[in-house]
Amino acid sequence: SLGIAVFRTVVGGAMDVETQLIELIFSTGAFVVAWSWVLVYYSVAHVLTGESPLAEQIGLGRRSQKDSLFVLLLPYLVVCAAVAVVSANLRLSPSRYAAVAVKAVEFFPSPVFNGVLLALLGRFSGGLQLCILNLAFSWVVAAAVHSLPTTGRAGAVGEIMRNTVGFGLGVAWNYLMSMAKPVLTHFVASTIYLGVVLLLAARLAAPEPRADHLMSRHAALLSFASRVVCAFTLSDWLSTAIGMPGWIGGVCCLLMLLLIASFTSAILARADFAALAEHSRGRAEQKGWGEGLLGWLRFVPCVWCCCPWVPFLWLLGSSTPGVKDRWLNLTTDVCALAASIAGTNLITIGVDSLAAVSGICVVGACDAWAFVCLEVGVASLVSVSLIFLISEIRPPTALVLDAGPAEPFLGGAP
Repeated sequence: SLGIAVFRTVVGGAMDVETQLIELIFSTGAFVVAWSWVLVYYSVAHVLTGESPLAEQIGLGRRSQKDSLFVLLLPYLVVCAAVAVVSANLRLSPSRYAAVAVKAVEFFPSPVFNGVLLALLGRFSGGLQLCILNLAFSWVVAAAVHSLPTTGRAGAVGEIMRNTVGFGLGVAWNYLMSMAKPVLTHFVASTIYLGVVLLLAARLAAPEPRADHLMSRHAALLSFASRVVCAFTLSDWLSTAIGMPGWIGGVCCLLMLLLIASFTSAILARADFAALAEHSRGRAEQKGWGEGLLGWLRFVPCVWCCCPWVPFLWLLGSSTPGVKDRWLNLTTDVCALAASIAGTNLITIGVDSLAAVSGICVVGACDAWAFVCLEVGVASLVSVSLIFLISEIRPPTALVLDAGPAEPFLGGAP
């Protein structure tokens, strides 16, 4: 009976991949627009602290690690407040470009908080124990922010902050896993790790949304953080698999993400999860204590090696009403964020090349403010071009963004 249920899952249902691909392109473009201006923000932070804008371009720079917590958080809080105001005004705009702008603006504070978090974590990068403490600290902060009220004017700022701390929790986990980077650079090990985080993210996204209370917010926080982890892990995995740096590697990464999103969306769109959910409920009613004991074996990694189908059966057992849409949104979110990372790398390579060709930055010297002006020009060009192009394929529900209380700037239509 399980085989029949799986067969119906694979071949049943209707395929509607076009909508998901449109949402993927829409989200990727909006994220790239945001990242292009985040690069400007990072460069300005470098220049103000007297560092070269070419040093650690994704981050606030090494000298920021010596700043006080207040100095690091003040610009971030100002950005969150400004974004809340701008987003509210953009949502009232009848312009067809408003949807792209809203998504880009609401995503902008997350990489900003990422820079703040990396500056804080950089102070304590003294081994595995401190990395674990950093992760625990990030989790406590994220959980505390998610407990704040969600109504009123302060609630709008709090909503933006909840997005950013979820992003930061994912970054903190990646920072912890960077301790195992020599192992994860091996293709087989990185593939296994990618599979594990994708399965966990799918499992976290499977339950139906619950009423707004503290536990549901925390569940949404973990689901959002898992998507961030999956996106960065998928981006790193593709870089390892392709093995070509520079422009060629970046373009190949974007094409591969498009193929991955198309293939995964096609499978999910054809899936008949109702039949599988009915089968799972029937099995749960008949399950005895022996089967329950054996069920714990699915959490043993050694079992995954000899029985690789076990985690997939565990994942399929989480089928609930509406899980197909939630997994389609998960696919779009992960691939869009990973594609925006690849697009950001292309922008960075392009800006650095233009700076070298124009003589703004040469070996051992760089005109810092001229480099910032160059980045502003590139960000403006990227923003105008992408917003104009993406608005032509604007999803009809682009301003009705779903994905739970902790992630309104990710996900597609409800």
